[in-house]
Amino acid sequence: MIDESGHLIHIDFGFIFDWSPGKDMGFESANFKLTEEFILILGGNPKAEPYKLFVTKVIQGFLAVREHADDFCTLTELMHYSGFPCFKPSSVANLEQRFRKDLNNFAAAHYMKGLIEDAHGKWTTKVYDIIQYKQNKIVF
Repeated sequence: MIDESGHLIHIDFGFIFDWSPGKDMGFESANFKLTEEFILILGGNPKAEPYKLFVTKVIQGFLAVREHADDFCTLTELMHYSGFPCFKPSSVANLEQRFRKDLNNFAAAHYMKGLIEDAHGKWTTKVYDIIQYKQNKIVF
């Protein structure tokens, strides 16, 4: 989340791993949050140049991070025993799967493009934001 001054105020590490609010009901089905407001900032539709640049940069970032997947998984395994609720018995294996190391770079890029397309306009994201506002007064 970013506040009205442009400061980063929240990163949801629980969502990266295996914990979700609402007693872990797992309602949000998007792999990451891509709201309509963010899409408007990117030009309003997938054919807009800023949106295309966003997709390109997300895919490039994913491919770059995949090169260090083992390091991320090792660090996560060290944190697994911290007692934080985001870590469950399958958290490290789930994280490893998200890197899709079974795919070559071309297939991994295609996979990430699919995740972006799936996140675009996801109805569960909209409903989750409304619930967050009503329960916690978190403005979406």
